[in-house]
Amino acid sequence: MDFETRKNAAELQAKEKEFEKLAAKANQNLRILYQRIRYVEEKCYLQNNEKCLSQIENYWLTLNQLEREESKRETIIQQKCEEEVPLHIKMLDDNNDSIVSKEEFDAYKNYWDCTSASRENLKNFTIKKANVLNEAFMNLKQYLPQKPS
Repeated sequence: MDFETRKNAAELQAKEKEFEKLAAKANQNLRILYQRIRYVEEKCYLQNNEKCLSQIENYWLTLNQLEREESKRETIIQQKCEEEVPLHIKMLDDNNDSIVSKEEFDAYKNYWDCTSASRENLKNFTIKKANVLNEAFMNLKQYLPQKPS
């Protein structure tokens, strides 16, 4: 494989790793937000606070609706990309990070470009979820027991 293809493959691999790091951080933040809501939900349940539990149920329904919409968008993008580039194309060998042929790299690059809409969609979806969870926590924290001053 020529130098230019190797260089392009290394750059693409770096982009993939960066995206994976950002996705892991976003998922960690979402887990924390979910934990906060679950904590409030537990406190409301223990207090038998129907108003609080009803509000939490509405937030869960909103999140479920967001996830259904996201799933539909993601399916459309993936189908389009699979039609354009076979899904089995891989740039790197699973075992030893060896660079594959220029043709396989070009096919993988086309797939990466095609799925960039999916990554952007995932980013926007994660932001929407975080916004819903943040709003939920801000509106629900009033139901938490107050600490004495």
